[in-house]
Amino acid sequence: MHERIGQKINKEEGWSYFIDNDGHVCKMKENADSRLLSLLIIKDVKNLLTDKEKNLLLELSTKEAMRAQREKIIVSNERIKREKGYIYLIDKDGYPARIKLVPKESKKPFVKAEEAKSHLSTNQKIMSPNHAVSKEALMAYKKTLYKKAAGRHILYGLVIVIFGIVVTIASYELAPPGGIFIVASGAIMVGIYYFFKGIYYYIKSITIKLTSIK
Repeated sequence: MHERIGQKINKEEGWSYFIDNDGHVCKMKENADSRLLSLLIIKDVKNLLTDKEKNLLLELSTKEAMRAQREKIIVSNERIKREKGYIYLIDKDGYPARIKLVPKESKKPFVKAEEAKSHLSTNQKIMSPNHAVSKEALMAYKKTLYKKAAGRHILYGLVIVIFGIVVTIASYELAPPGGIFIVASGAIMVGIYYFFKGIYYYIKSITIKLTSIK
């Protein structure tokens, strides 16, 4: 269970919040490298990374750490005393908090999947490269990504198919007898593609087992 250790801060969208090594509460703008790095970390759950991806992961981790030091903005005068054996973070409600690490010899994850998903943002995982997130927590995060992608693709697919059908019907009704009308088959096919891609992502999300990884 995480322990709140400071005053609440007002979080803004598009910023990642973290506690630096000196104990300052800081923020920095998220970027494409952060998102790519988070995807590589998730993929690493089953040790599927190629050597090229591992090198990229190392390069991005170093780059992000340097960028954080260079671009961080201190958002609070309050300074937090850091102790060994804890991960320090800003929780979902904006409170500085810490989570106690389980010793390495323990086979239990240091934090339950739901808690990690709720309290650790993508960039907070990245900003603490020396603090491993449990496999169960990463799989929970991956499951969430698949669900979001499924809903987005299904919605896009339905909208595009409906648009294609409406354009085809309108063109047919407006065309003179024996004239030419537009069949928006391309839009319909693209919509169908997006729809079934969403179904594929949904199936992936429900087949991920959080406790199946050893």
